[in-house]
Amino acid sequence: MAPATERPTILVVDDSEQTRVMLTGYLEAQNFRVLTAVNGREGLELAQQHRPQLIVMDLVMPEKDGHEALDALARSLFSNCCPTEQVFRHLRSER
Repeated sequence: MAPATERPTILVVDDSEQTRVMLTGYLEAQNFRVLTAVNGREGLELAQQHRPQLIVMDLVMPEKDGHEALDALARSLFSNCCPTEQVFRHLRSER
């Protein structure tokens, strides 16, 4: 857990720049420190380096998707130190 004087850290992992910007703006306005990653591989690296209090991760991404990243977190000793919220993106095609 973050010291009382330090803002809690949230890691946002999403390949959509628009989603990262929106979530970052909202969370920073709530006084969280926000880290961002564009794929699961980068998200895992940041999670291991910074040990955020919460990870918000898209499941459908290039390189290493959210499922693979969550599996890697579950296999690591790191997995017990922070909860992970799965964000599902529903895509609709216009026909």
